[in-house]
Amino acid sequence: MLRAMRALLALTTLLVAAPAAAQSGLVIVAESAVEPVTLERARGAAIEVFAERGVRLVPTPDGAPCEEPACAATLAERAGATFAVVLAVEPREDGGQRVRATLALATGELLEETQPIEDGGVRPATAAALEAALDRRAADARGFLLVRSDPPGARVMIDGRDAGVAPLRRMASAGEHRVVVTVAGEEPVTRDVTVAAGEETALDFGGAAAEADTATPDPAGPARTEPSLWNWLIGGALALGGIITLLSPLQTLSQQGQCVDEIEGVGCVERVQFGPQSGVLMGVGLGAIIAAIVFDAVAPLRVEVTAGPDAAGVVVGGRF
Repeated sequence: MLRAMRALLALTTLLVAAPAAAQSGLVIVAESAVEPVTLERARGAAIEVFAERGVRLVPTPDGAPCEEPACAATLAERAGATFAVVLAVEPREDGGQRVRATLALATGELLEETQPIEDGGVRPATAAALEAALDRRAADARGFLLVRSDPPGARVMIDGRDAGVAPLRRMASAGEHRVVVTVAGEEPVTRDVTVAAGEETALDFGGAAAEADTATPDPAGPARTEPSLWNWLIGGALALGGIITLLSPLQTLSQQGQCVDEIEGVGCVERVQFGPQSGVLMGVGLGAIIAAIVFDAVAPLRVEVTAGPDAAGVVVGGRF
């Protein structure tokens, strides 16, 4: 029974995390003059950070050791990973030790962070250094997308998701995006745009490009639409409820056929059976887990915030 529960929990975690696991990485620990257990603890801390961030761990390809960051970037490209992490435990000038975490992206870019090893040991130092490197990458890999329309108020879709109404300014990942703008009563207009990391990219529809310098700004200011925190709260509650609901039918399955009432000289008169009640509970539990995946992946609840010198507003909406 315990093994079945652990398997279910692992499967549920994988299903909920799968939509977010758009990144993958290798973990490489450089050899150094420290105890092997210290290096294993550093590796374990990095794998835990990957799990918390939704980064899929990719096995290191067979071959010669590759501990240099530039070599690790090539190795990540070979393995089809987003990046490789090179961990090194090094001495400090004051006699102590530190962890150096180098994020080697498959594109060749290197991001390096160091963290001193204090009383807590190598695990928290490794986690802190790797988290800092991943945060830097996340910040560097985003830009801003400004969408304006003439007349204002056109509905904007970015990569197939409702982003709000123009004019709007929102953060977007660097790279290619497809923007669809629809003015009431007119056909949708589609454009592909490339957002540069750390920069703002403007996209004008209609006459906004020609009148951008003279048009009167919207008193409510640009709109920013982001997924609501309620998506993850509801998704987490549904996942937890689904797991709890599945415990009873799984226990029944694990005990299927076992005798619960035995009379001496007669034999077993009642055995554990997986009946309609267990079937209903299993259906409800699986349904709750599927709903949790939908809320975490699709994020149907969204919050639109507008702020300007003359007005401000918050609108909460949903789509299914």
